[in-house]
Amino acid sequence: MIIDATDLAILKILQQDPLIPATKIAEILNIKPATVRYRIKKMIDKGVIRRFLIDIDPKAIGYEITGYLLIRARPGKEFDIADELVKMNEVRGLIITIGDFSILTEIWCKDLDDYRKLMNKMNKNENVEEIVSLVQFKKVK
Repeated sequence: MIIDATDLAILKILQQDPLIPATKIAEILNIKPATVRYRIKKMIDKGVIRRFLIDIDPKAIGYEITGYLLIRARPGKEFDIADELVKMNEVRGLIITIGDFSILTEIWCKDLDDYRKLMNKMNKNENVEEIVSLVQFKKVK
């Protein structure tokens, strides 16, 4: 299934509020409520939306590489790194932790080139001491 900009906009709104009425989404996007309902149903039927929390299949919208980065920050620099990471499109989730690593991020990359660019950018960050990359093989649950 090919996802266009309107589908992506609908998904973004639903991720923020899965219970938002189609009429409100239509108003935000300046499209008809029937169009919103049709597109949501199509994405459910094709498996892009798997359940309502919203759980999006990354590969269905073009993300071939998914995984996690464990990042060890220089002491006191966790929030500086986190502030930078949350601005990156590839970062889908971020947790600041206590333990051997300071930050856990979930990443989605379109392809290997995007993954390399992300890793190069992170490796150049002077506040990062170490990165462990875990590329997802198969999501079980």
